[in-house]
Amino acid sequence: MNRYRYKAVAEDGKVREGVIDAPEEATAIQALTKAGLQPFRIKAEAGAPAEADLDKGLRNSIIRGAKQPGRRRRVWVVTRELAALLHAGLPLPNALQALIQEQQDPDIHHLLADCLEQVSAGKGLAQAIAMHPDWFDPMYVRLVRAGELVGALDGVLLRLSQDMQRTERLKGRIRSALAYPLFLLLTGAGVVSFLMVRVVPTILEILDDLSQNKPLPTQILLGATKLFRAGFWPFLLLVVSALILFRLWLRRPVNRRAWDHFRLRLPLLGPMLISAATTRFARTLSSLLQAGIPLLSGLAAARGMVSNQYMEEAITNAEREVERGRPLGDALGQSQIFPPSFIYLVRAGEVGGELPGLLDEAADIFEEQLERRSERFVSLLEPVLIAVLGGLVLLIVMAILLPIFEMNQAASY
Repeated sequence: MNRYRYKAVAEDGKVREGVIDAPEEATAIQALTKAGLQPFRIKAEAGAPAEADLDKGLRNSIIRGAKQPGRRRRVWVVTRELAALLHAGLPLPNALQALIQEQQDPDIHHLLADCLEQVSAGKGLAQAIAMHPDWFDPMYVRLVRAGELVGALDGVLLRLSQDMQRTERLKGRIRSALAYPLFLLLTGAGVVSFLMVRVVPTILEILDDLSQNKPLPTQILLGATKLFRAGFWPFLLLVVSALILFRLWLRRPVNRRAWDHFRLRLPLLGPMLISAATTRFARTLSSLLQAGIPLLSGLAAARGMVSNQYMEEAITNAEREVERGRPLGDALGQSQIFPPSFIYLVRAGEVGGELPGLLDEAADIFEEQLERRSERFVSLLEPVLIAVLGGLVLLIVMAILLPIFEMNQAASY
């Protein structure tokens, strides 16, 4: 049994403080809610897992599967199938057994088999999956634990699978949109490099022997070719060194904050980053609130999903304001980072008592906005790349042909 110190709002609107004994945080929340209290801060005392550690784990889990996208997709498929089986009325052990029998992926087979063994021994699903942090991040575990407590495990798993599906679909669309510009960039860079290393030097050597007075474009191309051939490896070393130094520079929190703030102010890219961060923050906070997690704990967990230290700082400041009794919409709005429409929806959700639902709606709105902005960015990027690469090739061709034309004209006189 663990002891938790809490702050909660009573039915008369006054803030109450106290301690409560419970096996885990979610059980403590449930007990306080039944007693007519709405907890907004719960902290484990000595002998229990500290809330700071839980929140740190949640923040550091910024979709750990992003480092292993294949693993995250497999977890999404299993989550969706398990939610469907539970919704159909199968007991949890039977549902896990059914998934194991049809599972051809050996990693997932072993994972589910271990979870089944733990569940059969009397543990909850949250306890079972918490033993596999490489597969399930802390936020996933926390939501499953909350679903088990309120008897809505199938609904929570369905929500998790839908959120994962949206994330994967959005990433897939962005990757597809960037595939063609990336192909253009790599192909153009390869063609120009081949011309500068193999073709242009040979032609210029011949022209150098035939013509003493070379046009300015030809002289520039000749100098660029010599520099490219002689300085390629030093230039590459310089670029790699600069990247390493930049990453070391970003390790200082003040530098990371300045860089993240600068990125948000970039034209085209900045609004896309804000839309993406707002989508992740709103979706995560909505899921946590629907699972019964207190608002302050939900904010502490959701702020790690924005992947931007400047925005995380704004959410941290909002947490302090909410703890003092200020509405969430006003607390987030004071930073002037989040879009006004998002702040409006948060305020409307607080007034109408539908904050989780309107956060979900806000996430849908900004996800669509991100898709539109991504398409617009790519539509602008493609012609720019084509123009730049075409211009480079044109300059190379002109630098080669100009001395030939001049020699032809001289020979005709």
